[in-house]
Amino acid sequence: MALSSGLCAGRNLVAVSCWPMADQIVPVLRVADAHRAAQWYQTRLGFEMEFESRYSSDFPAYMEIRRGDLAIHLSELPGDATPDTLVFVYVDDLETLAEDQGLEVLETTWSREVRLADHDGNLVRLGQRKYLAETGSDDTSSADDDGGRDDAEDPDEAPGGDTSDGES
Repeated sequence: MALSSGLCAGRNLVAVSCWPMADQIVPVLRVADAHRAAQWYQTRLGFEMEFESRYSSDFPAYMEIRRGDLAIHLSELPGDATPDTLVFVYVDDLETLAEDQGLEVLETTWSREVRLADHDGNLVRLGQRKYLAETGSDDTSSADDDGGRDDAEDPDEAPGGDTSDGES
């Protein structure tokens, strides 16, 4: 069935490119204690709690934290998300971030980045596109993309210094 108006006019409904799409992806991280996790993200990265949801006071928490346009959902709910998730966030000023956090800037084939691990083992990599920083171009055709989680180490011992806030 084809639509008669709008972005998908004259196109088959199965054409993915004409589906309406939101402009933000929000990762969901599995955490044991959403309040402790929110505090860590606030202290380390400047996020603030946007909302908390519970079916009742004895149910697990589901929470959104936000910093500007960036949002992360933190979930204590069994079955939500996968433990030890990896989130990559592009930042404008990696050098200042690394200095403020006392972290070493790491070089990959496609980015310059720093790495932090929260109390639940979720890894947050913050970085800049190497090809963009070097050329001023957004052309990815010459950039190697190693894609996945290229760190085989324990997230708490990831390169770049202390990744915790000292609490157990």
